[in-house]
Amino acid sequence: MIRYWRALFPVFSFVVCLIVVFSGCSSQSVSEVKEKPVVLLLLNTYDNEFFRKIEEGFRAGMPPEMKDNCQVDVRYCSKVSDVSYQRRELDHYFSSFVAGRSTPRLKGLAIVPAGSNDEVTLQIKQLKDKHVPVVIVDLRIKPEAIARAHTDYDSYIGSRNKDGGELAGEQMAKCLPKGGNVLVLNGVTGMEASIDRRNGFVEKLTEIGKKNGVTYKIVERTGNFVRGEGQSIVDGLISMGQQPDGIFAANDEMALGAMEALRQSKRDKKTIIVGFDATQEAVKAVNDGKMIATIAQDPIALGSKAAETLGALMKGQTVEKDQLLSPKVVNRDNTPSRTN
Repeated sequence: MIRYWRALFPVFSFVVCLIVVFSGCSSQSVSEVKEKPVVLLLLNTYDNEFFRKIEEGFRAGMPPEMKDNCQVDVRYCSKVSDVSYQRRELDHYFSSFVAGRSTPRLKGLAIVPAGSNDEVTLQIKQLKDKHVPVVIVDLRIKPEAIARAHTDYDSYIGSRNKDGGELAGEQMAKCLPKGGNVLVLNGVTGMEASIDRRNGFVEKLTEIGKKNGVTYKIVERTGNFVRGEGQSIVDGLISMGQQPDGIFAANDEMALGAMEALRQSKRDKKTIIVGFDATQEAVKAVNDGKMIATIAQDPIALGSKAAETLGALMKGQTVEKDQLLSPKVVNRDNTPSRTN
């Protein structure tokens, strides 16, 4: 019996080796099938319709090879400008899909940054050092912040925010031809979009006032792009007997908050409101006569262009560094329900 097993042992060992080898090959092929290339779209808060529209545009604009072959992950901040969340997500995707790999599994990042300064530049540097394409959407990171991190991004896709602010100033001047007290609800302090919209509006309104010999007294408050903050600011002014003649909000969320404060005080017929973003709710308010106008950025076009650009970069193609879309006015003359 012992001789019998001794004779069979080489054959048995060979069979075991074959099983181990082919098992390894089988598990490797399954792993390779599972490891699809990853594309990350990292957005600001889900509560804001504007960012949901960017996602909609991104998905619609994905080239076939991205749509069919890539795992497309979409992540939203839990609150407005949540820097900590974006840093955690970027660190997670770097460690999981880039670090320690000869070829990164993460093939591209499109991001609406939580801030325009140094908030996520170190994370961007990590990715760029590993040759992962990075597309910045909507909110530009300041050049000096990029320089401090000794890195760069591949393309910026956004709106001409200062031009949009100027359009808002023209709308306000048309509705207040004799001048008046105007409240500006600014977004997050230091954000390029906030600064550009504010500057465009204030400069244009001041220019028109001087040209027409009228005075616009401008008061500014920071509402951080949040509806509740816009509402509480206007509530406070009304309670002090300082209801403005006009309000320009740097986004529609704050404009809608201001509108609600005026409605609750039953003074909504006495103040002109101009918003920015042309969200569905704001466009309805314009159509209903509760807001005079909102400035449309076309977030779907931003998202679509971001997907198209990232797809080109993933194929090694050259893209434009800055891709800027022009905003337009949405008022009662051209709201969708009146033009369709």
